[in-house]
Amino acid sequence: LRATYEDILRGERYSFTDRISTAVDDYVQNARRGGKGGGDAVGWGCPRVKLAMSELRSENPVMSQQLRTDPLRHLRALEAACHAIASEERPGYDKENVRVKVALSGPLGSQPCSPRSLTSASLKQLVCVEGVATKVSTIKPKVVQSVHYCPNTKKHDNRGYVDATDP
Repeated sequence: LRATYEDILRGERYSFTDRISTAVDDYVQNARRGGKGGGDAVGWGCPRVKLAMSELRSENPVMSQQLRTDPLRHLRALEAACHAIASEERPGYDKENVRVKVALSGPLGSQPCSPRSLTSASLKQLVCVEGVATKVSTIKPKVVQSVHYCPNTKKHDNRGYVDATDP
């Protein structure tokens, strides 16, 4: 699956490799400035590549449909393919184990979804909700990584936490 997405991203039609390289460069420059600046990748803590669903659909319609119906598996493969391309184009950018994230834009399908029509039938699917939400509840943030300090050894220990939404 990752190899298929890598082939799609290496195609010259939409210059995906240039976008990935630009996102990595923006992230590296932003990290050097201490997190201050502009651009698409700012504020995310990782390089973020914006891909249009219409471009993916025109490259491979079957894969874009599978991305809609099984987004977790396909987004992981797409992000792994972006990371592999970024590692080749900009070696050494991920010294701190930083992964490239993918942002999808554009219409996902023929039928848009409104907040009122959102049901359990759309669980585990990629949906684009269009409309105005008048009331929303807050989400509980999850811990992704924690750093612990031991005063006896004077060392820091990083612990990562993963769940079903993480690779």
